[in-house]
Amino acid sequence: MERPSFAWFTLHCYSLRGKRAPVSGGHHEGNLAMKRLSAFLVVATFIGAMLQVSAQPQSATEFFKAYWAAYAKAKSFQDIASFYAKDVVDAVAKTPPDQNKKMWDEAKKSDPKDVKVVKETVTATGARLELSGIGAQGKPVTGTAQLVKEGGAWKLAAAFFMP
Repeated sequence: MERPSFAWFTLHCYSLRGKRAPVSGGHHEGNLAMKRLSAFLVVATFIGAMLQVSAQPQSATEFFKAYWAAYAKAKSFQDIASFYAKDVVDAVAKTPPDQNKKMWDEAKKSDPKDVKVVKETVTATGARLELSGIGAQGKPVTGTAQLVKEGGAWKLAAAFFMP
């Protein structure tokens, strides 16, 4: 007995040998080309979903967390220069190396610990982050970080902490 063929379910594809291979009623009937097409669509859908997730832009808070983790490990400004706005990098480049080292050492001594972003406010030119942490003397400190967008990426323009 012949299986019924419904026009709206009929799909024609070409096998690897270039011959037309009809697929009717949703049955693959061992059709190698259809199996490959199905596998390709599954893989393409998975890759597309992965690319969409990775293409989501980084928030200002995520950028600052990455910056702070890199800063904690950094031995000099040059180790983290890629996180800073161009005008900050240019200003550091104009400062004599001995002064840069002195400023770096002072900054590292007074680093707050356990720094958290309390609030993120996106502005027309970037973002302002309100920060909290524990100061060098073990007392709570608050701070502010000013971020700008350069070439579509977040960059740190300034950061201050106060007791």
